[in-house]
Amino acid sequence: MAATDPPWFFGSGLDFYIAACLRWCALYPTGYDTGWFDLARWPHLREICVRVEAMPATCAAQYTEGLGDTPFTAPSYPNPPEGSAT
Repeated sequence: MAATDPPWFFGSGLDFYIAACLRWCALYPTGYDTGWFDLARWPHLREICVRVEAMPATCAAQYTEGLGDTPFTAPSYPNPPEGSAT
């Protein structure tokens, strides 16, 4: 795989960080228009998010944190089953 082939960082902790940052772009700040962000405009980054969503660790966090079925490719606000820390 060449350095320019997607996904660029798959297999490293950086994948999780990238996915989380992209999630935040889609959801926050609350109360403001986040319509400027469209993950479909960046297919290589979307591929990283798809792969991170398929990981067992992500599947466990999806339930525990109430992140929904697609926490990175089509995020929604968290709704944890045990309540929120805030």
